[in-house]
Amino acid sequence: MQTNEICWSCKGPLNEGFFCPTCGTLRRPFALSPFKFFALPFAFNLNLNTLEERYLDLQKQFHPDKFVTKTSQEQMNALSWGGFLNDSYNKLKKPVERACLLLAEQGIHDVLEEKPTPDMMMKQFELREQLEESEQLDDLLIEVQDDIANLESGLVESFDSSNFEKAKKQTLELQFLSKFTRDIKRKMRQLKTN
Repeated sequence: MQTNEICWSCKGPLNEGFFCPTCGTLRRPFALSPFKFFALPFAFNLNLNTLEERYLDLQKQFHPDKFVTKTSQEQMNALSWGGFLNDSYNKLKKPVERACLLLAEQGIHDVLEEKPTPDMMMKQFELREQLEESEQLDDLLIEVQDDIANLESGLVESFDSSNFEKAKKQTLELQFLSKFTRDIKRKMRQLKTN
């Protein structure tokens, strides 16, 4: 979080913290990776309990109630940091978004906008066909959840070995399977109500 900025309030030098070391005011938001924000390693395999603990700690630091008696600038800073906190937490918590963040760190953007490979398209077509034709969806759901678990393990390996091209394809496939899981569950609910 090192910046060469000065404090908006006292004009003192800022360190890596969120608060000015000289006057204690909350600094203005600045560009920061969600991984750095939560002091987590740049890795796909995150400890979600640690993420949750840090989220709760940061939530306390930026809670608007702590800034009710502060200046309007500090109140705005707290709101901005709070918004960034929630957005970053939600992205890191979700495997597809976490993978996209890691790829973006490598200069690979808009991964989810890419077209699937022909093999992926064929698999998607076959899965959609199974969903349409079947009324016993438990086995399909288990199969897709197993595929998701395998993809997530594969993403750990791809990122650990810096195979970003493979990670990009796995992320695209993971996005489809995550959405497809919701489609299966939706149809299961519909079948139960009929």
